[in-house]
Amino acid sequence: MTFIALALLAAAPSNEQHRLGLELAQLGSIASMLPAVELEQTDQLLDEHPELGARERLALRRIAHRIAIDAMERLIEAEGRGYAERMSPGDLRAALAFAKSPAGRRMHAAEPAIARTTLLAMRGYNYKREVMTALCTETGRGCASQALAASPELVCAPNDLAAVVALRAEAR
Repeated sequence: MTFIALALLAAAPSNEQHRLGLELAQLGSIASMLPAVELEQTDQLLDEHPELGARERLALRRIAHRIAIDAMERLIEAEGRGYAERMSPGDLRAALAFAKSPAGRRMHAAEPAIARTTLLAMRGYNYKREVMTALCTETGRGCASQALAASPELVCAPNDLAAVVALRAEAR
């Protein structure tokens, strides 16, 4: 038991790793996509509640923004901690140097368009259906499985939130 506790303590990231991990997370894809997610989700809420008057609509936007800021801080903290726990200080510095470089900034700027292209290429793809179809074909088993029916949780369609987010980010 003492060995496990010592191993956990030894694996704890240093303050420098934590700071570098946070900085890297703040420059990452999640941080750049979250404002678009906030906008999209807030617009959807407003569309779903036409009964709200002008004051309530403004209040909803204010509340949504406050909650989004809190969520963004938690997500960035979690992502930064993940980097800090899994990368050495040297690797974190190197990743940050790249992220801040002209090539890194261009890569970051290209990510929304790349995400959109990838999602469009995945339109209609259903992992579970593909696996169960192959299992049925290769073994004759699992052919009546529910997974052969459309499983919306794994179907990539252009209406996915990620596609909407990528399109909005690309438009900026």
